[in-house]
Amino acid sequence: MEMLTQSEVDALISQLTTGALSKPAERRDSGHAGRVRLYDFRRPDKFSKDQLRTIQMVHDSLSRQLSGFLAGKTRHVIQVFITSVDQMTYAEFLRGVSNPGIIGVVKMTPLSGNALMEITPNVGFAVIDRMLGGPGVAMSKNRPLTEIEVTVVQGIMSGVVGILGDSWKNIIDLKPSLEAVETNPLFVQVIAPNEMVVVISMEARIGETAGAVNLCIPYLCIEPVLPRLSAHQWFSSAQRGNRDGDEVATRLGEVPVPVTCELGDAEITVDELLNLEPGDVVVLRQAVNREVKIRVDGCAKLLGTPGKSGRRVSVLVTRESGGVA
Repeated sequence: MEMLTQSEVDALISQLTTGALSKPAERRDSGHAGRVRLYDFRRPDKFSKDQLRTIQMVHDSLSRQLSGFLAGKTRHVIQVFITSVDQMTYAEFLRGVSNPGIIGVVKMTPLSGNALMEITPNVGFAVIDRMLGGPGVAMSKNRPLTEIEVTVVQGIMSGVVGILGDSWKNIIDLKPSLEAVETNPLFVQVIAPNEMVVVISMEARIGETAGAVNLCIPYLCIEPVLPRLSAHQWFSSAQRGNRDGDEVATRLGEVPVPVTCELGDAEITVDELLNLEPGDVVVLRQAVNREVKIRVDGCAKLLGTPGKSGRRVSVLVTRESGGVA
């Protein structure tokens, strides 16, 4: 290696000081250029973005049906909509659960393991109050559920769990069932604290009260159906389900249904019945100008007026039994 003399070193320093010699540009390897993304090995991502989007689409249907179900139960307008779908550790989910709270343990048959459904106390107590005859106001202070309130909550959650199975029908024939209702999150250790879960958060509004309905599904529980959790397959299954529904409707349209016309009725004694002979007249309690009942499979569905169509006796349908046809 050739050594520089003192005069050459002084010349270089002088040129750097005056700006005559610029610093060499930093070399950058274009092959490794890019954005650096932090990765926490203690909570690895188990669900892809596509899978999370599919899970959100699945539970969009749940939120819509849940609004109608709770409105029917409480006779009050209730709005439910999804706010987020996130993956986190089970310990992180439990840290956000109220104590005491309203937590349902859901068995995800035929999948292995259990899921959790949490209803925040303000919404839970508002729904309970409404179902027990109150105005639907949340409690001012959180407290554990009474035995009667637990029974009411079990009925509500059982209905919600049934809707959950319908929402997953395009992915898997899910038959969930409510195993228990707990108020202490420490008693619902369904998986290890460091295991990953997906949490579907929904906001529920009843009157002036708003709260959350959270569904926590462990990764180990839905791991067998992860390959099906893609938007493409979900839409394909939905379209196939619509075609199946059209086929069922077509098949039902070909099912024969017995239709009878009831001209009227009469009341006679047993002796009169035994003495009936050809040519006898039985007077009906139905007036000639009144409509007659048309029964479909034995049930009165329509009303009509009797007459003739060509050489056949017929009935002209005028209206439904409860309104205009």
